[in-house]
Amino acid sequence: MMLTANLNCKIDLQKVENAYNNQTKYNPNKFCGLIFRICAPKCTVTIHSTGSVIVLGVKSKKAGIRVIQKVCKYLERIDYKASITDVNVKTVTYAGVLPFNVNLNEVSMHFSKRCSYHPELFNGLRLKIPKTNGVMSIFHTGSFYVTGIKQKCIVNRIVGEIINEIESIHGNGKPKLVDESLLRNDNSHVVDDSSIADCINIQGSGEYIL
Repeated sequence: MMLTANLNCKIDLQKVENAYNNQTKYNPNKFCGLIFRICAPKCTVTIHSTGSVIVLGVKSKKAGIRVIQKVCKYLERIDYKASITDVNVKTVTYAGVLPFNVNLNEVSMHFSKRCSYHPELFNGLRLKIPKTNGVMSIFHTGSFYVTGIKQKCIVNRIVGEIINEIESIHGNGKPKLVDESLLRNDNSHVVDDSSIADCINIQGSGEYIL
């Protein structure tokens, strides 16, 4: 998940880097922002001299606000008076794993009008989700990512519909399972209308690399 916010103060990024050089990275010749690494929860905060911040890698808005509050405390120690406003969720990435392998060639033919599959360039299939700005990336192992949709309830419904179509593509028999014990012993991995949400989680960790 990525959040943005405003700290309502001008910040000398070099001063912050000097004070917390073991947690920060600042190279104005390459990037105008300062990267502040937070350990708990593991995420990164990009701070700009204008006071705007970007939080990358948290799993909820509440966790993101706590991270920004932690950054404010760091800034208070070096004489900045920051106040948090304009907190907005910008993007959310959902990740999950289906309990079966996926034949991407067959899926690409079935969804030919709204998918992109070029295995020589990218080993996953990108599927546009109608009536949204969302994209679902599916891999042959059954793992998938959904981006461009903020509401998890919508993701649950859409993933459920796509799974039903993928199962129909495989025919009447069950798709090949990655591990048959997933269905026999761990009901949280059984993909049906009542448990589809169990295989979807908000993707957490993320870092900028300069």
